[in-house]
Amino acid sequence: MELLDIDINELKREVTEKFELAKKNVLNELTIDKKFAKDISNNIPNYDINKMKFGAYEKDKFVSFFADMRDSTNRAMDIGAKDTFLTIHAIMPAMIYIIEAYGGSIVDLPGDGVMALFKGNPKNIRWVVGGKYLNEESLAVGCGKDLLTTFEEIVNPILVDNNIKSVTFGVGIDTGEVIVTKVGTDKIRDIKAIGNCINNSSKNSDGSNEIWISVDTYNSMDERLKKNFYLSYRVDKKTGENIKIYRQKID
Repeated sequence: MELLDIDINELKREVTEKFELAKKNVLNELTIDKKFAKDISNNIPNYDINKMKFGAYEKDKFVSFFADMRDSTNRAMDIGAKDTFLTIHAIMPAMIYIIEAYGGSIVDLPGDGVMALFKGNPKNIRWVVGGKYLNEESLAVGCGKDLLTTFEEIVNPILVDNNIKSVTFGVGIDTGEVIVTKVGTDKIRDIKAIGNCINNSSKNSDGSNEIWISVDTYNSMDERLKKNFYLSYRVDKKTGENIKIYRQKID
């Protein structure tokens, strides 16, 4: 793995366990009619929904992280509801495990992807050589690399062994200011982080087995992680503007 000494056997056990539980339900003729997703509330780092007032807001800075599956709609149509259901139960444990290992906070699981925020270094992760603490940009980038590696080395072999089409993901990261605010009603409520960096990280997740990061993220992360990143551009789908990014292919 990129930065952490992650227990590969434990990670594989976690993913396999959740996948097998889902498979048992399928074998019990579970009928799948709806799209599976999860809304995670009250998980913005350093904010408590019970202490915030509706309409109030705070300005803050985060590293925003998105991972998204490529061609998921066509894939779901090709493989059907059962195998889509099983796929979700393979990819979700892997994403959660890796992001939590790097100290990220998962704020949404939108369909077949994940959104997370990184703030500081809550787990005091440092380089093995030199002992330097890693900032949030470095943690997010290391997390992205290990997540894509996990899909290739753990998740996809499990899927293929069960005759299910493998998955391809992209990871997008950006750094910037956000507004944190409480939304909803007294009964149904959530904390939302709103900002350009969140939109940009989502757009940066369009690669295939690639990490796309903003210039701000690149400039702020540790020099040792910049190896194999190269300057590139993505085209904004609305404006047609060329947006400067740095990208790396994970083989």
